[in-house]
Amino acid sequence: MNRLIAGIPEKEWRKQWYGKYYAANRDKIVKRQREYYARNRERNLERRREYVSRNAEKVAQSFKNWYEKNKVSVAGKQRERVMRNKYSLSLSDIGKLLASQGGGCAICSADAPGGRGTWRVDHEHTTGRVRGLLCNGCNIGLGHMKDDPARLRKAADYIEKRRA
Repeated sequence: MNRLIAGIPEKEWRKQWYGKYYAANRDKIVKRQREYYARNRERNLERRREYVSRNAEKVAQSFKNWYEKNKVSVAGKQRERVMRNKYSLSLSDIGKLLASQGGGCAICSADAPGGRGTWRVDHEHTTGRVRGLLCNGCNIGLGHMKDDPARLRKAADYIEKRRA
């Protein structure tokens, strides 16, 4: 039986009413929810563990479905987190750095990063200071040469001497 309140079905009326109530009392509701969670943290964690152990396949499938829908967003946020935590760079800092390098690799000026499609942050391994953004090939080359300028010069001399 669908009871009417103010000319609309009760379920719809309650939804509208609660939406207005929540909007007007959001801070109070959130505070109450946080206090409840803090008081009952262990009980809630235990309930969650029990639910997950009883429904492991369902939980795993739910996560897989969510991840498939949000894969691009998750990857972007993960890269942003790594850039911020490891190099203290925001995405806008990376954009500015790339622009200051003419929009390409700091070594070869390639306009595409190659590899997995992201620019590599070249940094001093001892101090962590960022030197620039590199394409995949230049980053691998520097890595194989152990970031050693003398070794890089010898490699360049070797190539120049043996050029036909």
